[in-house]
Amino acid sequence: MKVTPEATLILNRNWNNTIEKGDNEFLVGGAAGYKVNDGVSVSLSGGYGSVSNENSKAGTYSAPGNRVTGISQDSANALPFYNAGGLLVGVGTAIKAGPGNIQFDFKYNNAKNTENEDGTSTDYIYTDLRYGVKVHDKVTVTPRYRNYYRTLPKNNVNASRMENRLELFVEGSF
Repeated sequence: MKVTPEATLILNRNWNNTIEKGDNEFLVGGAAGYKVNDGVSVSLSGGYGSVSNENSKAGTYSAPGNRVTGISQDSANALPFYNAGGLLVGVGTAIKAGPGNIQFDFKYNNAKNTENEDGTSTDYIYTDLRYGVKVHDKVTVTPRYRNYYRTLPKNNVNASRMENRLELFVEGSF
C-alpha cells in the first residue's frame, strides 16, 4: 500500500498592487494506492482547497482569472467578498486484461462560494476510461474516453453541461 499526503500553499494567490494586500490559497489532500494482486490495483484520492478575496479584493468568484488587480481601497471595498471552497474525492482501478490493461477513474468535485452557496454551488463528475496496449517494446497505444458532467448553480440558465472526449495516444520511447 502506498499513501501520499499532499499540501499546497500558494502565497498571494489573489493580489492587489495598489493596496499591497493579498490572499493565500490553501489545499490539502492525499492519495492511496493498493496492489490487490499482479493484475489488479485500486486507488483512492481526496482533497480540500480554499481561497478568498478578503484582503486583496482581487477577482470575483465568477471570474477567478482576474486574480491580480490594482484598484484603490475604496473601489476594493465595493467589490463582493467571496470565500471559495472545494472538495474532491476519487476512486480508480487498473486491471490487466488481454495484452494490455484497463484503467478507470471516477472523480467527484464540489466547488462553491460559501458566502453565496445557492448561486455558486457546482458539482463536477469526471470519468476516465483507458485501455493501454504495448504493440511493440517501445510503442504503446492507448484509446481513451473521458466524460465531464457538471451540474450548474440554481440561478444558471442551464441545469447541467456534459462533454465527451475520445482520444487516441501513441507513445514511443527510445
